[in-house]
Amino acid sequence: MQVFQQEQQRAHVSREHAVIRKVDGKHYIEDLKSRNGSYVNGERIESAQLNTGDEIRLGTARLAYKVDYISSS
Repeated sequence: MQVFQQEQQRAHVSREHAVIRKVDGKHYIEDLKSRNGSYVNGERIESAQLNTGDEIRLGTARLAYKVDYISSS
């Protein structure tokens, strides 16, 4: 994931803000009852499936979720 930060500002994220899990080949993000919430594409979530290109916001940090597949040939 890429983390985008505003110039000269540190991202503020709870120590245990959210978790990303892989279930049956799909990735899911779950908010861990953080004070400021977790957002996917601008919508506050408790849990959501992630898709490549999604923007995740945790506190003041913005992350781009991207999956790259490497060919086995």
